Amino acid sequence: MGYDPEMMPLPPDPSEGDHNPPRPQSEDDLASGAASAAPTPDRGSAAELPLAIDIEHAERVSFAMHQNRVRLVSRLSLTNAGEVALEDLRVLLSLANNEATPFEARVSRIGPGETYNLEPDGPRLDGTVLATRTERERTTLRARVEAGAASVEHRTELDLLPFDQWGGLSPCPELLAAFVTPNHPALVPVLRGAREMLHAAGEHDAIDGYQSASRTRAVRLAEVGFASLAG
Repeated sequence: MGYDPEMMPLPPDPSEGDHNPPRPQSEDDLASGAASAAPTPDRGSAAELPLAIDIEHAERVSFAMHQNRVRLVSRLSLTNAGEVALEDLRVLLSLANNEATPFEARVSRIGPGETYNLEPDGPRLDGTVLATRTERERTTLRARVEAGAASVEHRTELDLLPFDQWGGLSPCPELLAAFVTPNHPALVPVLRGAREMLHAAGEHDAIDGYQSASRTRAVRLAEVGFASLAG
């Protein structure tokens, strides 16, 4: 192949800058770059209180509970899990669906390792809303404690029941009696049938229940009442 001067490489142009190859990065360079790329912590974010929250509450809430003044939250326990005392605490209890008036209280001081117990009379449920509820709704009970810029929150779930639904054995099985409605119009034909059965048997036809002070009479009324209902 012949010599071709046009194929000769041209010397670098000084105006195009430094053409020296980059030097390898040292460990110090890599550490410095990693530090500059790391995100800066948000120093304005609120700190979390070293506080454990425990709530004893009704898992199902009904209109019958409201009418019988059964508390939604029976106990709220706050335990200081830190090494210093917590002072001037603000305690808040609320429902996520805003169907209850929030509860608020102040706790002056909880020492390290100590537990402070509250028996709150709230959140207070809206009786008007409960009396017209026809469907079950799942909502959240929120407990929040604040101290200055620090705070902690605990959440738990509960059910809001229709006005005519019994909540079961928890928290108050005796609330079943709240659903006994002897004056309901639907019972008129049942009671009439019971009286007719008593009259046909030659017995006193008054529905006097325990007013007769006789267990035998109460059992007899239950018998004819069931027979009338069965039809």
